[in-house]
Amino acid sequence: MSSVLQCAAQAVLLLFFCVGMVSNSFAQAPDSVLNKTVNPLVLPDSLPPNLDSNSLDSLAQLRDSMQNSLLLNNTANALPISKDAIQDEVTYSAKDSMRLDAINEIVYLYGQAEVKYTSISIKGGKIMFDMANDIVIAEGTPDSLGRESQLPVFTEGNNEPITAKKMRYNFVTKKGMVYNATSNQAGGLVRSSVTKIVTARDSIKDDVDVLYGRDAIYTTCDHPTPHYGLRSSRQKIIPEKVVIVGPSNIEIMNIPTPLWLPFGFFPLAQGQSSGLIFPKDYEYSESWGYGLRNVGWYFGMGDNWDLRVLSDVYTRGSWGIKGIARYKKRYVANGNLELGYSKRVSGDPIADGTTPQVSTYLRWSHNQDQKYNPTITFRGNLNIQTNGYQNLNNNDANNVLNSELTSNVYLTKTFPNSPFSLNASFGHSQNVNTGAITINFPTVDVTMRRIFPFKREVQTGGERWYEKIGVNYTGKVQNTITGYDSLIFQPSELDFSYGARHSVPVSMNFKVLKYINVSPFVNYTERWYLETLQKTFDDNLIINVDTTFDAEGNPLTVRVDTTFGQVNELTQSGFRSLREFSTGVSFNTQLFGMLNIRRGPIRAVRHTLKPSVSFTYTPDYTSDFWGYWDEVQTDTRYPNEVDQYNIFQGGLFGQATTGGARSMSYSLNSIFEAKVVNRRDTINPLQKIRLLNSLNFNSSYNFAADSLKMNVINMSGAATILKNINLSFGATFDPLAANEQTNGRIDTYEWAANNRIARFTSGRLNLNSRLDSEFFKRVFGKQQPEAAKGGNNNDGDERDNGRSTTSSRSSGFLKSINVNYSFGVSRRYFSGVDSIYVTQNNLRLSGGTINLTSKWRVTIGGIGYDFVNKSLTYPDFQFYRDLHCWEMGFSWQPQRGTYSFYIRVKQPSKLDFLNVPYNRNNYDPLGGF
Repeated sequence: MSSVLQCAAQAVLLLFFCVGMVSNSFAQAPDSVLNKTVNPLVLPDSLPPNLDSNSLDSLAQLRDSMQNSLLLNNTANALPISKDAIQDEVTYSAKDSMRLDAINEIVYLYGQAEVKYTSISIKGGKIMFDMANDIVIAEGTPDSLGRESQLPVFTEGNNEPITAKKMRYNFVTKKGMVYNATSNQAGGLVRSSVTKIVTARDSIKDDVDVLYGRDAIYTTCDHPTPHYGLRSSRQKIIPEKVVIVGPSNIEIMNIPTPLWLPFGFFPLAQGQSSGLIFPKDYEYSESWGYGLRNVGWYFGMGDNWDLRVLSDVYTRGSWGIKGIARYKKRYVANGNLELGYSKRVSGDPIADGTTPQVSTYLRWSHNQDQKYNPTITFRGNLNIQTNGYQNLNNNDANNVLNSELTSNVYLTKTFPNSPFSLNASFGHSQNVNTGAITINFPTVDVTMRRIFPFKREVQTGGERWYEKIGVNYTGKVQNTITGYDSLIFQPSELDFSYGARHSVPVSMNFKVLKYINVSPFVNYTERWYLETLQKTFDDNLIINVDTTFDAEGNPLTVRVDTTFGQVNELTQSGFRSLREFSTGVSFNTQLFGMLNIRRGPIRAVRHTLKPSVSFTYTPDYTSDFWGYWDEVQTDTRYPNEVDQYNIFQGGLFGQATTGGARSMSYSLNSIFEAKVVNRRDTINPLQKIRLLNSLNFNSSYNFAADSLKMNVINMSGAATILKNINLSFGATFDPLAANEQTNGRIDTYEWAANNRIARFTSGRLNLNSRLDSEFFKRVFGKQQPEAAKGGNNNDGDERDNGRSTTSSRSSGFLKSINVNYSFGVSRRYFSGVDSIYVTQNNLRLSGGTINLTSKWRVTIGGIGYDFVNKSLTYPDFQFYRDLHCWEMGFSWQPQRGTYSFYIRVKQPSKLDFLNVPYNRNNYDPLGGF
């Protein structure tokens, strides 16, 4: 009987012990996850099954110990806690099963197991949780094919997870050992045979894991066996801060290379961090020598802007430097600023007599947020260079063929409740080939929108005719600087022009006969200049003697040229104004025509015609009344023969017109549309499409001219073909005949000379489009070329390191390409024969990407053919091959004689300085590959 009582007492004590640790009996649970919580401060409240006598004896001793402890601390009303005990609850779960070893206080978790403690999480296929020692040991489990799966994963807070073959971690000491670990650190992978985890205190964070690796490799290749990396015997990793390695060897395909680094630092910090920018382009040039491109330093200047300083350095004296700054302030503005300097030494200055080519550039882009100030807008786009910087330092088609640079920086101010607005701007245009540059600064424009000064505030009895009179005003003040970019910093070599212009157009609109719009107008323009032209005649004879000598110094011929006086041009300073006005009236209306037809899907064709006729009168400004023209003698032998010249010649806003004009101008603008049947749309089967976006004719007739009164007839048009092909065309026709020897116009109508209304003089045709894979689907059907499909590729592109994969590219074979075709002809007499000449006939492709396979890509920077000169127009190709974690590229410009080849770690990467380059630039002598 006593033994029975003893067993009962032990069972009761065991029940208290197990409260908080076990709530149900442990059994197989393949269809649900069992979640348990361990709290060291909670007494047991349940009894696990199948306990033997030895377990009960052990628990009896534990009972006595716990009772004594409770009695001793009852007065303090608290339980004593060891300083080495864990400070929070531990939760654990498993997908398949869990088993408790109550004697050793060990829990075994199987199948997608996980143990959590504070911010620490450990996952794995099999986990052993030693509750007595607060130790977790995690391993993977084999799958049905015997491969290792559910590898242990260690995660703490927001740190990158660590994947390993096996790991051991202590919750109290916060230290652990990880075997065959892999962790992702800011885009790089660290793989080590053994890693020690030590949790340390940080001034910013509560806990920071420091990883100490042994026999580790740092790489950006995610393949199980990295294709390359930096192998080191010791590594230290501070997550989100830095990877520090000791002596390291660059390893490729598990093969050590002769390349060693004494040490290395790889920053892991997210966001801005100042530091060295490694060069990605290594070069060898026959002219420049060995060189590094784009090596420099990055400056993190705060949340609103940063700065990069990059340089190019070559062993034979060539170098360059540039600074690139970016800035952005939310709801205010954003932009970037670039400054660059380049000095290229292509030979030996002493032996070859060559001089270095120095070039500079300035680029600035600024965009103001519309929310910042609705009445003030400040935006700019600046692009200035000297000595052809982009052509000298780059080889791509966009930089080489772009011969015109422009800039525009402006500040616009609108005044609420006022018709006025103000615009101050800086403008620039530059021809890269000739070096000619024009700068407009400062330029100030004042504009007044149209107002009706005679309109009554209160309308009574209807609107009167004079209330329709509207007035506009535009004023412009401008300073223009012209010269050459190489002399831009030498003011004495530049030409400066100043001027101001005021324009006041006055007009009104009304209708006659219900459909005709009539618009009388008066235009007044006044120009202000600070300099005018004055020509004087010097009547002195000028005799020039040119003598030719033989080899012995004896005179052979003597040539004497006599100039009977010369005309000198002087600039006369002083304010002068040039006033001009014109008046006239214009008529315009719209006519509509509809033709119902049934030709295929076409049901009707609509024609919209907009005719316009205007009459203009301009006075004769050559009369002495205006004082805009002057006369100068040109030859001492003919004192009565003089030349007339305009004193405002070369003025910034133009000069006075020569003679008056009483002219009539006319134009015919047409639009052609059609209604077609769309059988795919059952709701609205009839749709309207444009056949011709525009078809325009215009010309003029000057009644005041003494000859050649009728001007040429201009024709232009535009249309859209197949939704994304833009067609534009134009031609000129002359109603007057031409001189068969000089091709000049004569005062005889073509009808009288050749029985034609007008003669064709020139024509042009232009096609341009951005074609993509969707376009070729519509034209050739839905099936794409075989190279675009993700099927079998003979070159094995779909095989990656022995693992066969199949992919289908949705982008298609031809991703996109710009196509431009230009054709032009001219008609003129040649030796008395009426002939037509082709002046322009070229086809050009640019900006195209062709996906040959899923790994091969060809980019067409530009290629064209000139059918007139029978030559290619600057081909520019780039070939690219994806090599998983590496990439290979080849760039070729055959006309320029330049090319470059590289094999490098795929960008962007912290190890993309691993690069094998080979190239020839535009300074090197021509030759083969």
